[in-house]
Amino acid sequence: MRGVAIAGAVALIMVGATGFGTIRGLGQDAEHERITRQGMATGGSPLLEPWTMSELAGENGTWGAVGAPDNPARGLMSSAENHCDGADFYDENGYPQSKADAQKKLEACRSYIFARLNDAVRDAGALVQKNSSGRWVPRADQMPGKANDCSYLGTKGRAKCNVLEDMGLALHASEDFYSHSNWGDLADSGSAVSRHNPRGLNNFNPAPWLDPNTPATPFPDGLITGCYDGFPESANCNYGFFKSRVKHAYLNKDSAGKDRAKINGNFKKVFDMAGKDTWSKWLWLESQILATYTDNGQANAIICGLRKDSAASCQ
Repeated sequence: MRGVAIAGAVALIMVGATGFGTIRGLGQDAEHERITRQGMATGGSPLLEPWTMSELAGENGTWGAVGAPDNPARGLMSSAENHCDGADFYDENGYPQSKADAQKKLEACRSYIFARLNDAVRDAGALVQKNSSGRWVPRADQMPGKANDCSYLGTKGRAKCNVLEDMGLALHASEDFYSHSNWGDLADSGSAVSRHNPRGLNNFNPAPWLDPNTPATPFPDGLITGCYDGFPESANCNYGFFKSRVKHAYLNKDSAGKDRAKINGNFKKVFDMAGKDTWSKWLWLESQILATYTDNGQANAIICGLRKDSAASCQ
C-alpha cells in the first residue's frame, strides 16, 4: 500500500501537533503533500511522473514517504529531530533551556536531514544494473508497482522505495523547519515580543544553514523552534510559577488557521520557502548521484528510474 491508510481520530489529532498537516480535515489540509508537489514542480512541470509523485508526497487517504513521520505506525511522531522541534529559547533569567542547548536541538535536526539525504544517495545504487548489451538500466524488481508499492515503515525493501523513504524523512523534517521555526516569519506587531509572541527573523529565502550544498554556513543567530513535549500541548512545556516555555503552539504555522500563520502573511511565506527547499534538496540528490555513480550511463539510469513510474520507460 502507498503508506498506511489514515485511521483513528485520536491519532489524527496528535498528528496535527507535530508539523505541517498530513491529512485533510481537523484543521489540516495535507500541507506536506501540497508543499512537496508544489516544490517538485518548481522548474515549471512536475519532476516526477504521477504515480511516483504520489508515492513521495502522498495523496488523499495515504501518508506517502513525506508523511511517514506523522504515521503513528512508524513511531516518529514524538521524535524532535524528525520535526525540528524542541529548540526553544527566550532570553530571560530562569528560562529552562539555554541558547546553546536550543542550538544543539536544531543541529540534531539538520544532522538528521543530511544523514537521510546521504542514505538516499547510497540506496540509489541498487536501483540499476547492466543489461545484456552492457547498458545501465533500472531493475524492474527494484521498482515499486501499483499492485505492490512501498510501505515507508522503516524496513528496507526495493531500492526505489528505500530512496523515496530516505527523501521523505529528510523532506518532512526540512519542511517542518519552516513551519516550526522563526526563520521566515514575523511576530504579531500588535503585541509585545514575549515567550508567547517570539520575534521572527523575517527571511525571504530558504535557509542556507539547512542546505547540504553549504554545510559550513554558521548557525543563524536568534533561530529557534517551539517546545513540544506531547499531546495535549496545554499540559506540557510549562515551568516556574504558571509560566510557559516558547511552545510549538505559539510559533508553528502548520496550517493557515494557526495564530502565527494568520499574521503578516506568514503561512504563505513559509509554505513557499519549504517548497523551494524541497526542490533544492531533490536537485542535490541528483547532483550527488551524478558525482557518485560515474560508470558510463549509470547515474542517468538511476535518475531516470527515480523520476519515472516504470523501468520500461527508461529502456
